[in-house]
Amino acid sequence: MTLIHEEQSNVFWSNVENFMKLEKMRLIFAADKIPDSLQRIIEFLGRHFPDIDVYGVEIGKYSAENQELLSTSFISAPKVEGKINSHANWTMEQFYKLLEAHDDGCVINPLNAILNFCRDNGCDYKFGCGTKYPSISINLHQKNLLFIWAGFFNRGFRCYIEIDLKKHAMFLDSIEWNEQRLRALLSDMPGRDEGYSSGLMWDSPQTLFINLKLLKNNENLNGFLNALTILMQAINNRLQIE
Repeated sequence: MTLIHEEQSNVFWSNVENFMKLEKMRLIFAADKIPDSLQRIIEFLGRHFPDIDVYGVEIGKYSAENQELLSTSFISAPKVEGKINSHANWTMEQFYKLLEAHDDGCVINPLNAILNFCRDNGCDYKFGCGTKYPSISINLHQKNLLFIWAGFFNRGFRCYIEIDLKKHAMFLDSIEWNEQRLRALLSDMPGRDEGYSSGLMWDSPQTLFINLKLLKNNENLNGFLNALTILMQAINNRLQIE
């Protein structure tokens, strides 16, 4: 048995959260006997959620002459004929339409500013593969700098930035660039306290989240872009890129 330490557990659940947002999941129902009722549920999920793999696993145990034998059989959800099991190919135009429809377009200006700033500083970006909601991964020299998500979450519709502080700290590999300093740097803006109190900025053990609504204020936006400049320079220095 492999024990998972607390730090590994945090990474694991962070990955689970990210994969669920991207709708990259595999559900496995394991039992000694898969009843007909559960098989119908598996088939129902397979018909209505084609981007999620759903399986049932029957585990049988047989004993004979002081020996035990375990056998497994799989029940998979049938794929619906004519249903394309693919991920969405999002475009920036679709992203903007989603923001205009559900967020009154109020975050488009800070979104444009961040994308243009990152592009001007050598970053590229690509869309995630979620079928319902888009995400953008912004990368600097093939290293993820930040994610931008949009969609309906537990507090309604929101478009927010996600920055994995732990991965940045591990990559920079320096006592100077620990998670605590990175969090302080990237949240250093005039509206920081208001952001935390209003739920427009929040933390997880290794991640910083910023709702783009907080960056409608130019002072907050400039503070965040200044922090990104420092982080980008640290990454360039780590890679010895001038």
